[in-house]
Amino acid sequence: MTSARFRYQRFGALFLSLALLAAACTSTDSSAEVDGDREATDETGEASDGSAGSGDETGDSNSGGAAVQSNGSFSAPVPDLSLIEISDDIRMGVLDNGLTYFVQSNDSPGGSVSLRLAVAAGGLHEDPVGTGAAHFLEHMMFNGTERFPGGSLDATLRSIGAEIGPDFNAFTSETETVYQLQIADQGDNVSIAFDVLAEWAAAALIEPDEVAAEAPVVREEFRVRRESGGGIINEAFTAAYFADTPFESVNVSGTAETINATTAEDLRAFYDTWYRPDNMAIIAVGDRSLDDLEDQIVDRFSDLTARGEIIDPPVVGDFELRTEPLVDVVIEPSFPDSFISVDIPVRSWDRSTEGGNELLLTEIVLGIAIDNRIREGVDTGRLDLRRGGGGYFPRNRDLAYVGFNVDADDLVAGTEVIMTELQGSLQNPFTENELERAADVVRTSEEQRLAGLDTRQDNDIADLFVSFFTGSADLAAVPDSVERNLDILDDLDVEQANAHWGWLLTNSAPIVLVVGPDADRVGARADHLAAIEAASVAVVDEVADDIAEIDVLVEAPDPVREIESNDLVNGDVELVFANGHRVLFVESTISEGQLILSSESPGGRSALSASDGPLAPVALNTVASSGVGPWEPTQLRRYLADIDAFMSPVITDFSEGFSGGSSTEDAETMFQLLHLMVTGPRVDDVPFEQQVEINRDFVARSQFDSGTATALAASDLRSGGGRFAAAPTPAQLDSFTEAQAEAIYTDRFSSLDAHTIVIVGDIDEDDLVDLARAWIGTLPAASGDDEVGSYPDVGNESERLSVGSGTAGGSFFLIATGPREATVENQVVGEVVSRIIDDRIFTVIREELGASYGGFSFNRFAEVGDGVDLVVSIDGDPGRIDEIADTVNDELVAIANGETSESDFAEAISVFDSELNFINNSFLIEMLFDEANSSGGVLLNRRSQREALESVSADDIASFVDEILTSGQRVDVRNIPG
Repeated sequence: MTSARFRYQRFGALFLSLALLAAACTSTDSSAEVDGDREATDETGEASDGSAGSGDETGDSNSGGAAVQSNGSFSAPVPDLSLIEISDDIRMGVLDNGLTYFVQSNDSPGGSVSLRLAVAAGGLHEDPVGTGAAHFLEHMMFNGTERFPGGSLDATLRSIGAEIGPDFNAFTSETETVYQLQIADQGDNVSIAFDVLAEWAAAALIEPDEVAAEAPVVREEFRVRRESGGGIINEAFTAAYFADTPFESVNVSGTAETINATTAEDLRAFYDTWYRPDNMAIIAVGDRSLDDLEDQIVDRFSDLTARGEIIDPPVVGDFELRTEPLVDVVIEPSFPDSFISVDIPVRSWDRSTEGGNELLLTEIVLGIAIDNRIREGVDTGRLDLRRGGGGYFPRNRDLAYVGFNVDADDLVAGTEVIMTELQGSLQNPFTENELERAADVVRTSEEQRLAGLDTRQDNDIADLFVSFFTGSADLAAVPDSVERNLDILDDLDVEQANAHWGWLLTNSAPIVLVVGPDADRVGARADHLAAIEAASVAVVDEVADDIAEIDVLVEAPDPVREIESNDLVNGDVELVFANGHRVLFVESTISEGQLILSSESPGGRSALSASDGPLAPVALNTVASSGVGPWEPTQLRRYLADIDAFMSPVITDFSEGFSGGSSTEDAETMFQLLHLMVTGPRVDDVPFEQQVEINRDFVARSQFDSGTATALAASDLRSGGGRFAAAPTPAQLDSFTEAQAEAIYTDRFSSLDAHTIVIVGDIDEDDLVDLARAWIGTLPAASGDDEVGSYPDVGNESERLSVGSGTAGGSFFLIATGPREATVENQVVGEVVSRIIDDRIFTVIREELGASYGGFSFNRFAEVGDGVDLVVSIDGDPGRIDEIADTVNDELVAIANGETSESDFAEAISVFDSELNFINNSFLIEMLFDEANSSGGVLLNRRSQREALESVSADDIASFVDEILTSGQRVDVRNIPG
């Protein structure tokens, strides 16, 4: 059995804080792609981090907290505006032409450089605003420059290992546009990358024919982001968040009409006005000297000049926060989730100042405290809500909110419950115990930031410089920053913190949006207004804090020594215990002070019945959300508040296991949680009900959302459904019980067979061995080998769906299966094939046809037996799905026939070769699993991958795809909304 690659995500302390009549992070726990914190546009990822922005009050006082006036009202904070000293490791400067630059040397991971071109111009700078010109221009930057015209720019970027595609290389927000490249420092890569940045800064072509050709692509992105069910809801939130602010008319995406009307002259005017030296910054972070990085910038950017009239940028400045509530209902039939969003506008403090940083940190602690209070209220049944939570979130660099999303059986009643709870936080201020628990979460995060100082990634540092240039950020040396923040947390005054909370809740009026697919479920606006009015005069009982604290999570059992200890090729040691469990470990300082753990045992859903298999993920998520052993969920959450450790059960179709992580200091807690999830799992009623409702929402979404429906149908055709069904049916959820959930879980986890636990991280081997002996060697013995099933032969299966309506996107999902074994050589060939297919999706379907904003491909080798799935997924214009599918099939046939050009082949090799420069702990996990499950042959590691890549030929690519296409195993699902 090849290894199951478990993925996990650490959800650490969020920047939480909350507010009176308001707050919400625009999407429910279960839900919708309602973005709500920025406009994520073309070619990539992160935009505003909310750390930037100017505080609304000025003054000389050193006090960072709100004061209580004699009349009992709350006065505004007066922050200390002293600037935080910038780290000596950072070199920043301004060229004679006004261009700002930041450089920093960084050898983590080493052998790479991360570059940014930051332009302090976005949707707010358009004339008139709302046209989407800033974002359209961002698209055009990838359509040619003077030195790299037309498609040669795409080819150049791929040749230096920069993967190009939707959401990879740039983003546009209301106030900024940022281009980013992460490359391996090999050959001329860095020099060429700097050349590209210089071309973007001053030499974009913006030719009329190219603008006309790009318009359908921009229009398709608009459809994806704004005309889908989630997009429609997102539009409603954006309108509400921006109402009565300087951003009221800003629409980064533009509209269908403005996109189609945009001309080259429009884009050239924006480019020449705002892409000028004094409005841009160049950022370089990587494994080179400061002098070298600085020289690269000076050589290329010193001669830049402004090309157009110098226009003063629009000034957001201080603006009045909302003084009147905004309450509305949003009914969208294509959006299946229902929830109440409560948000209140707050100031974005200047994090580059002492006082701004202190105020933000205080608000983080307050947010965690109110979030804890609400979640505990839900867990204990004190609050009649299905789920609830929230915190501080930035909408852009100048506008932030504190907010919640909650759900209830009766949404009108739920509105009154959450508003009453917020009102109650004024009547019943936070106790010292509540604030201390909240501060512990932040304290743990800060301590881990210091522990990981030597493993900061190039991208993280570069993004921080972008935040500083376009808004604000703390650029102090990390040890100084952490020390300062820990002092703030230690000195946090309960009375002052509650006064600041009171000011947050009363300083502006809330936005309350109630969302759902039908009017009966959502309720009338007048009813929600009445609920809010009732909450405003409610007298709230004091919240009892009588929850027993956990002293010791679990007593340590007597350790059991291993029966074998083996050296590893890819790691340090393998321990085999008499109970059938084995541990493989490699010490790694890639992430200092951190460990990750992943495990697998054969069986999975293949060992369950057809009725239980689809419900297994629901059962596992319930256990993961419940307590452990004798401890209830609230007790466990409190215990873990200042501990950096987590553990979750995982199930796949053919295996089950765990995924977890911790700091080095808290490694034993991570092992204890795994031990308790085997020996003392719990199914608590509130988490069970929450998980059932989350899955009801997901099932409902599959009836409305094109991409979800297509993926589920393709998965079920590939696996045969039954126990492998991608989602439970409504009837299965209706009859699901807590007892059934517990039975499913214990069936797979009470006695794990052939259980392999892989651990990678920054811990001494002797300490790791001691922990394994205590917590792994003492697990229940395996009951015997489970018979692991397999998927049936698929043959050629196709399905046409009609999910969604109107402008909802269509979807195409292909799974073609071929007879390839999961050797290192085959995996490397498969990776190159995916890069070639992704390039054709981007260049042919997106850029040439303009039929899709984007798609992706990947290869998935079988967990059991031999075989590989080639997966291609594309969302696109609902009227052109058959065209998209036919084009994909034509391109695959062309690849199988050896029609990949030498340049396309070389670029795909370069992109994957660049990726091989980056090693993280997750890759080391994969290496250990490969060794654990190997029956001989070449083991997976970077050396073997590079050796395999050096021998890959164009014939190998053609042969790989041809075998898959001619195997007779194929699933083709197309959704064309009615």
